[in-house]
Amino acid sequence: MNVVSDIYKKSSKFNNPYIEDGFDFLNHYCINDVAQLIINMSHSQFIGDLQNIRIHVNNRLLNYFDRRKFLEAASTNEKNFVEFLDSYFGNEEFLIFINKAGIWSEKILSTSAQLCKDFIKSFPRNSLSIEHHIIIGRYIRTPFGVHMDDSVDRVLHINLGPGSKNLSLWDKDTYVNANGSEYYVEDDAAISHLASSYEFRAGQGFLLPARFYHIGSSINEISIGVALAFTKKTAGLISNQICTEFKKITASFDEVKGISYDNFELSDVKKLFVQALDECIKVEKISLTDLIEIANLREWSNMCFVERTVLDYSRLQGINGSFSIKKPFSIEQYRDRRGCHFFARGHSLSITDSVTVQKIEDLLSDKSFDLCIDSESDIRSLDAVDKFKTWLVATRAAEESNISRSKSFSETLQHEQQFSRCEPPDKTSSESAFQIAAE
Repeated sequence: MNVVSDIYKKSSKFNNPYIEDGFDFLNHYCINDVAQLIINMSHSQFIGDLQNIRIHVNNRLLNYFDRRKFLEAASTNEKNFVEFLDSYFGNEEFLIFINKAGIWSEKILSTSAQLCKDFIKSFPRNSLSIEHHIIIGRYIRTPFGVHMDDSVDRVLHINLGPGSKNLSLWDKDTYVNANGSEYYVEDDAAISHLASSYEFRAGQGFLLPARFYHIGSSINEISIGVALAFTKKTAGLISNQICTEFKKITASFDEVKGISYDNFELSDVKKLFVQALDECIKVEKISLTDLIEIANLREWSNMCFVERTVLDYSRLQGINGSFSIKKPFSIEQYRDRRGCHFFARGHSLSITDSVTVQKIEDLLSDKSFDLCIDSESDIRSLDAVDKFKTWLVATRAAEESNISRSKSFSETLQHEQQFSRCEPPDKTSSESAFQIAAE
């Protein structure tokens, strides 16, 4: 039985705390994957990426420059990763918390998709989303004290070791009665006797239900964990998805209609905005139903994970081999009045020519294809179907089953291939990448 589905049943549908003791998660993830993720993060050129990592040392939150210093040290480390952490932080307490961690590791993202596929497919589409967190540390108690995660999140903590981790939990009524309010507390000493305590060792998983106050510790040894946050979709979250899709379409509102924010002299920005909105709906021929379905299929093509790969066409030059659709991901499509939209690993591509659409559908029915691009070739010179193939490879929706490259090209891209960055779904740069290549 699928381990996540098994935990779901044993924890009364993710409603009760539960330790999975009969499955070794180390068969799926490993500490080296986390080490590589941090190295990949250090190579990122996006300043905003550092907003996703928090580092606490002796209960002090490090600033941007100190976080960058840690990442740079990790990227040049030649020691065992645990030894590096021990050396870098010495005897100090520390906690590293990374949000949207799948952004920097295609390995961890695809591993999680395989682990969760049966569980995901047992629910209606667009009913849940999943996000990765990385939690690393050696600390007496969580630096930000007793707290509660988002009320719609159920979190599966997977401890990779080497040390054990402990979580103390209070249900809401117990916590409020003992604390006198719902406010978080830094020190749980006064209420610790009312907590339920759970220790999970390396290779074990712990299910933290929603709406439990909790605080963690990893006292004796460094613990490294991958956490999967399963979010139950609400009307508000679905609305946010729809708004994100609509923003992709209306990104040029200001430029088209001359709305400027350089001064305060415009008298009726609201009127200009409404006019632009009405025109966009008319020109794009888009409906609310279309937006809902597009948002749904975009996420479903990435197995409900919020992190998605960045389009990387640099890996295509000089490639010659066979490719197949990467399991367990799928290529989704949707037709509306604008044409046919294809979705792969959270990306979308729209095609209006019916003949091309039919050829692509035939290609997808085979679930595999050959692709040959010379080192000197210009991707923009390819025909429409081959351009679609390059898009599938660039999104990492298609994986190599039999491939060869010229030696010089492989050496040139060695560093880039090691760093497979992903991005959250609210960035639109990946949408334009294929448009440039397809012109």
